[in-house]
Amino acid sequence: MDDKAQIQEAYGAMIQLLFNVFFESYTSAHGDTEKERGAEERFKGGLAHARHIRDRAIALLQPEV
Repeated sequence: MDDKAQIQEAYGAMIQLLFNVFFESYTSAHGDTEKERGAEERFKGGLAHARHIRDRAIALLQPEV
């Protein structure tokens, strides 16, 4: 497996982890809309961060010119 594929695999694992945390947070909110909204915002922020880091890591694989 090449480096890019490993980064993609790690990204997939991170998304699963983020989903699990979101699931637990949202479920434990028990219908409290403020807590649900907080869980949603943290999930969206985590996804954006994971994407950014994945993209940066892949970019670092490119040879410097």
